[in-house]
Amino acid sequence: MYHCLKQTLRNDGVIRGLYAGTTPAIMANVAENSVLFAAYGYCQKFVCHLTGTESVDQLSTMGNAASGFLAAFFSSFTLCPTELIKCQLQAMREINIQGAQTAVKVTPMQLTQQIFRRYGIQGLFRGLVPTIMREMPGYFFFFGGYEGTARFRPGTEGSGDV
Repeated sequence: MYHCLKQTLRNDGVIRGLYAGTTPAIMANVAENSVLFAAYGYCQKFVCHLTGTESVDQLSTMGNAASGFLAAFFSSFTLCPTELIKCQLQAMREINIQGAQTAVKVTPMQLTQQIFRRYGIQGLFRGLVPTIMREMPGYFFFFGGYEGTARFRPGTEGSGDV
């Protein structure tokens, strides 16, 4: 770990080495979580309707977990394009490091434009199915775990505190 840190700082410095890609990652995280938590509220109401539960506050841990599962479907549509760009930029950088060719510098915006020109809007959603398959079970356990443990915190009765 120390060797890796030392090499990173020597080769790329603090800003580019330790914080490269921070701005797009923050923007992606804000977008994903905005959609996730907005959808979570609607999905809680949907699960209430399906289960005959009177209010979101009365949803069981399993009901909240199911709501998180469904909400992740919607947030995957904001996450997928940013994950695609991030992964492709990382792969390009790795190829440039390992190969003998001169490094090609491509910004996230340039790569997005290249994908859009070549494949259209659907090109930005390559990998959507695997993203959905990763996110939905993950958020099932995230929201189920959060809401399940929230019941044990003093002063809370579960749902609505997310």
